[in-house]
Amino acid sequence: MKTILKFLILSLVLACITISCSGAHGKNTSTGYDLTHNTAVSPQNESEKIILSKIAATPAGVLTQAGNASFIITSNYFAASGRACKSIEITDTANAPASPRTVCEFEGQWGFAPEVLPTTNIQ
Repeated sequence: MKTILKFLILSLVLACITISCSGAHGKNTSTGYDLTHNTAVSPQNESEKIILSKIAATPAGVLTQAGNASFIITSNYFAASGRACKSIEITDTANAPASPRTVCEFEGQWGFAPEVLPTTNIQ
């Protein structure tokens, strides 16, 4: 009987821990980031619009022209949110340094993901 009671108590504790850990939604007060952000960042120019229209059919590692810019997908992955995402580097035709960006699927459409932490190109 004691063994069954211990098992039931342990099961209840584990269930409570699982439920409380899976409820990590909303605003993270320690960082100030909104973890429920479900909106893509709008493209800022025509080249970014073209990139989004080509992103689904472009394989990783292939340099692709998009208006006045070119882009290359450096990796495909699933974000912690469960979204399919791609890390890309965008270079304009003026041979500026590549700008890292992230695109993800938002409700079936590819869009630029908001930057959580600004990135810098470390050479």
